Formats: sequence, C-alpha cells, structure tokens
Amino acid sequence: RTCPDAPAALDLHERLEQRLAQWRASPWYNADDMREGDLSLELLDQMHIPAWLHQYRDVSIGCMTGLPPVSSEEDAASFLALVAQTNDAEYAVMHHEHGFVGAVGVRCLEDMVHIHFWIGIDHQGKGLGTRATQLLIRCLAKSHVRHVFTSVFCGNLRSRRILDKAGFRAISHDARGDDQGYLFMHLALQQTPGIGCAADELKQRLARMCECIGEPLAR
Repeated sequence: RTCPDAPAALDLHERLEQRLAQWRASPWYNADDMREGDLSLELLDQMHIPAWLHQYRDVSIGCMTGLPPVSSEEDAASFLALVAQTNDAEYAVMHHEHGFVGAVGVRCLEDMVHIHFWIGIDHQGKGLGTRATQLLIRCLAKSHVRHVFTSVFCGNLRSRRILDKAGFRAISHDARGDDQGYLFMHLALQQTPGIGCAADELKQRLARMCECIGEPLAR
C-alpha cells in the first residue's frame, strides 16, 4: 500500500492474493477454527518453504514420522505438488512470535483420515506438538471426519505421549515391510454420544486406510 509501484511490493501482494484465494477454495481451511492463542494452522505453501526446510533439517524427523526426505526447495515443491493432486492437506504450524515451528498433515479417505505431525528441532519440548495436534483434532471434529488414524514409531515416546493426551488409543495390528516398528493408533470423532466402532469394523477401516497411505498391515 505504501509502495504501490515497487516491483517487490507488487510481487509480494500478488503472492499473498494467490495464497488467500487457495485458502478460501480449500475444504480443509477455516480461518475461524485454525487459531488458538499464539498458535495457528495455515495451509502449507511455497511461501513456507525456506522456514520449513530449516526446521526439517534433522533427518530423524522424517524417520520418526515416516515422511519423505525433504532437503531442497525442489523436494519441497514436488511434495506440495503431490499433495495438491489429492484430497489431502498439509498445514504449517505457526507461532505468533517464532513463525513456522512445524507441520501437521491429513490423508483423507471417505470419513477417515490419517494424520502426522512434527515440530522443528528449534522448538521441541515446549508443548507445541501437543497443542498443534489438539487444534487439528478440534478442526476435524467440525468436518465430515469420524475416524482419525495415525502411526507412530514405537520408540518415539514423545509423540506417543502427545497422542495419548489427544485421546488416541493403540490398535493391536502391526505394520510390515519398511514400516515395521510403527504402532497404529485410533481416535473416534462421533456426533452422537454412545455410538462406538466394533473391533471388526475398526480393523476393516484400518486396513483400508493403510492401503490408502501405503502402510500395509501384517495382521
């Protein structure tokens, strides 16, 4: 507004307008539900990439969450392009003072989702993972989603505590192949109190969700 003829200002304005248009068009974004105190969720896009790469630089993050390695702007752009081709969503976890601190993601199949989350190494141990996950769950509870699945490396005790606090419960089915050592967990989001999910139905749902995300079950 103060530099209407400056090329850099015009470029930034255009990028921000494109970002807002994408957010408004997405079924996975509602600005009223995506903020709590100093923490908020934004749909991950090109403007987040530099901070994303900086916070994702610890290779153990990808190993613990089962996410692909992202070490360059080209890797990040390819990852975002793949997400854009699906009915899935990736969110940047934004802090009012620190900016980008991590990410959460949603893989969708009918009324089910599989989520993942991570906090950058500069901001771990501050409770941000718990808050971001619970904020995501509250947003999903207002959508069509009724079952939330996730998988966590058995030795990742910090993430398991976050999921326990969010109400997830472990499922007694094992992954196979490259995903051995991961624990599956489930959270039911029900509109009608008292309606649960039978064990057989839960197993079938888990199998379909795992097939969708490429994490096959051993049993």
